[in-house]
Amino acid sequence: RGPPLRTKLVDIVRSRPVHANFSGDEDPVELQIEGRVMITPAQNPTNVIAYSIYLAKDSQERTLLGRVAASGSKAVTFKLHAAYKAGQHLLVVSSYSDLDMKEGVVIPVEDFVEAYNEGYSWYDWGGYGGGSNTGSRPRPSPANHSRPVPAPRAR
Repeated sequence: RGPPLRTKLVDIVRSRPVHANFSGDEDPVELQIEGRVMITPAQNPTNVIAYSIYLAKDSQERTLLGRVAASGSKAVTFKLHAAYKAGQHLLVVSSYSDLDMKEGVVIPVEDFVEAYNEGYSWYDWGGYGGGSNTGSRPRPSPANHSRPVPAPRAR
């Protein structure tokens, strides 16, 4: 037998970001979102190396959009531009050297879409839409929509 082995125990406390919000979709293209995610750091930012931003549908389906380096107790911002499907949300988690946390801050997302439909202006229906509302947009019908007729060519 030898001397008793001693190991110093270290309690690792992990914490998620305190708060995060999305600036809103700044891209008028359907099924794409673009904007800024502002992140208030974790209550205990010790050992947090970054904040990871995911596009998620539920706890199983997650797509990493990117990471922004942690800045101690200072807020950080992440610029994103990504493909989007109806029903998805953003998930912001704390990242450590050995893992990304599973739990984080969930941010609902709405896909802003500008109307470029022929015969309707942006003001006709408000200009807001989402992947789940695409079927309810007004569409011009041939009966009440006329196309300009080109002038006859001079000979």
